Amino acid sequence: MKKIVFYISVPIILIVLTIISLAVFKIVSIAISKDPLRKSEEQIREGILESIPIGTSMDDVITIIKSKDNWKHIYNGSWVPMSSIPDDYPIYIDRGYEKSGTFYEYVGIKSIHILIGEYSGKIDFDWNVINTIAFSFFDVSVSADLGFDENFKLIDIEVSKSWP
Repeated sequence: MKKIVFYISVPIILIVLTIISLAVFKIVSIAISKDPLRKSEEQIREGILESIPIGTSMDDVITIIKSKDNWKHIYNGSWVPMSSIPDDYPIYIDRGYEKSGTFYEYVGIKSIHILIGEYSGKIDFDWNVINTIAFSFFDVSVSADLGFDENFKLIDIEVSKSWP
């Protein structure tokens, strides 16, 4: 009788574990899809271009990015929200940004570097079923470089992710 119970119990346990694994995978997938910073760099770039299209003037770009509460820029040596940077502080630099994967190949003649946001390698759920699930050991920073031409018009945006 014990052997019969054992042979029946093992498949049931495997089925239950499979269902639990699939449920956790689904929850993790939903959590990842809701965080726009976890999208690919190209998808984030496309999202930015929806609100800041190529050809936008530098003044309009600055107005738009200052309206983003979670976007940051370096001011007095640290990252601060764009909205707290004084209007007379130049947030652009007088050279283009260095194109990723190249040496000294610059995009534009002026550029703006912004920190779009950061996310942890852990996913925090809004509900208490699962507290956190670790995916990596690092925090990830998502930043963007915006390049402008001689007429101060946006010519390209490059999004990059980095970690320590």
